[in-house]
Amino acid sequence: MHPANLDRVTLHQIFSNLTITSENREEWCRNTMEDSPLITVRNGSQVCSSWRKVITADPMLWGRSMDLNILHAVTNEWRAEVERRAGQSSRLHIQVFLGQNKDLVEFTKAFLSEYWPRIQLLSIEYENLPYAAWMESAWQEGRIWEIFRRPSPNLIYFSVECANCPALEFVNNFPMFKDEAPMLRYFAATIFRLNAQATWLSRLQRLRFTSAFSALELLRILDQMPLLEALGIYDNDQNYYTTNYAYEDGEGEGHEGRDDVEDDEEERNDHEGDEDHPPDDEAPSQKCEMVDLPCVVLPLLSYISIDIGRLASSFAKYIDILDHITPASDCTLVLGGRARVEANPANVETARRILRTYFESFLKGQSPTSATLLIMDTAIHIGMSSPGRKFSFNLEFTANIPQAGSFLDALSIARAFTMVKEFILAIEPESNILKSMNITAAVAMFSSLDALESLRASPSTLQYVLSLPLKPNQAGPFPSLKNLSLIHISKSDGLDDYILHLFFEHMKPKFGFGALDFCLDLVASAETLKCDLSFLERYNGLKVIWGERRLWARRKEQIYLCGSGNPGILNFNSKVV
Repeated sequence: MHPANLDRVTLHQIFSNLTITSENREEWCRNTMEDSPLITVRNGSQVCSSWRKVITADPMLWGRSMDLNILHAVTNEWRAEVERRAGQSSRLHIQVFLGQNKDLVEFTKAFLSEYWPRIQLLSIEYENLPYAAWMESAWQEGRIWEIFRRPSPNLIYFSVECANCPALEFVNNFPMFKDEAPMLRYFAATIFRLNAQATWLSRLQRLRFTSAFSALELLRILDQMPLLEALGIYDNDQNYYTTNYAYEDGEGEGHEGRDDVEDDEEERNDHEGDEDHPPDDEAPSQKCEMVDLPCVVLPLLSYISIDIGRLASSFAKYIDILDHITPASDCTLVLGGRARVEANPANVETARRILRTYFESFLKGQSPTSATLLIMDTAIHIGMSSPGRKFSFNLEFTANIPQAGSFLDALSIARAFTMVKEFILAIEPESNILKSMNITAAVAMFSSLDALESLRASPSTLQYVLSLPLKPNQAGPFPSLKNLSLIHISKSDGLDDYILHLFFEHMKPKFGFGALDFCLDLVASAETLKCDLSFLERYNGLKVIWGERRLWARRKEQIYLCGSGNPGILNFNSKVV
């Protein structure tokens, strides 16, 4: 059927799916002007008379496509046409990407001011600016935020984000929306202070914000949010003496009597070093943690993301929060931050317990298809994902982690890896870490990789995995493997060819008739490899790739197809310079 002959219902549905929504607003916001929903709607109205009738007859299509980057760039006539098509009553979906463009900021401010009561979805994203540029950028002017003082009768979705928000004081000293946002369901704003007493919190389904609260305060906030489905918290790396000051209209946020920031600073300086006034690198909320924390049940909460920031003491605060909430049974966790946690047995045991609890929760109803497992002396990086779901657990410690291998024990759940197709695996130094891993747990994990197609592993870790006993009746490891990449090859020592002899010996059941469709990626230059791999010539069809990847530069790779009659090309001993 020719597009011009589409019926009105189908045509309307197509263009309705192209408007700005909570699901696609980030994609539209970052794409080029030609991909903007507003451009698509306007161009569609000019295709033919039948399309024009459908598109111009519905103000919603125009009202839900308000891209301010486009409206600011076009002619006054173009802009007037869009505003006219949107009518006087349609709800508006607005997006804008702001950089250091003062004219665009002024236009955005004026547009939001004029149409504020009609806005249903608002997505503002700021350019990822260096710290100095952030401080000097035009949008940092406080006047633009005055718009958010107003009641928001129709606002459902509110997102104001910056990819690299530095630790600055919050930009607002007033309660958002004058505490009147009866329709609000999604709030994501990392540069605004959250009013703990806001009535609209109780109706939120999704919340992402920057926190200066103690564990007790956060739990009290969450306790009034029974409809919450997704929670994202960024710690602001500042203590509550300077960030939880009272609002200018007298509505405080949890620390009554602290009406003046300068008074807070003077008091802190006067008592510096006192036990009752901890320095910045200690947990300012520790005084609150001495009291009993309430348990909060959030039956719909299925996603938690916590960035603990840079303060090591924040680790205890957010662990307390995770310990005192009961989310949905299949809740997943994304935990990380720049803080270096003290490597004492108590912290390690707590981290391991949280890891296992939320990992088991993530697996309920999930079949992860990709996994990342990086364990070093002082760092744990664990990631699992399935379509539409992600689990991530990333922590760095101040010293070597006691019994680091026991973190692997927490992952030894039989069904966890059975559907994994992509796996990144590195445990270094393996001699220290793997000794502390339960051998039964290791076998349960690594012998269940029947669906694995792509493995990126360090040579030493791969050697350990190959040393484990197979499951009963298992002919060989990795029966579905199609790609092996060796990572973390020592530049000083080169690659020990023993590991590849061992690997291909173990893979005999799979490679008995050649290695067609199998790829060995050495992820290193010929000079780094320093070994003779010409024995691989016997595996007809095996594709070998080498060549070092460099940051910000295209990889210069070389490829050899084994069985081609030139095995000497794989003798990297002769290529050492």
